[in-house]
Amino acid sequence: MENKYTFNRNEFNSLLAYYNLSKKDLAEYLGISTRTIFIKIKKGDFSLSELQKLMVLFKPSEVMKVMFYEQETAREN
Repeated sequence: MENKYTFNRNEFNSLLAYYNLSKKDLAEYLGISTRTIFIKIKKGDFSLSELQKLMVLFKPSEVMKVMFYEQETAREN
């Protein structure tokens, strides 16, 4: 088995719900459009400055857990 790190979209959405934040709220906080936040969440593609802002908004450990979700994958021979 091999470990792969990936963005956990479901966990990210749960984090927003836990903090009672909408995607619109998050977009405003990051200074981007609502359309852009939907794309970023779908792709898991956040810039370094956006990650830094997320670590202020949420606990850094929560952001790391979502952004670098460890997933076991079968290793091909």
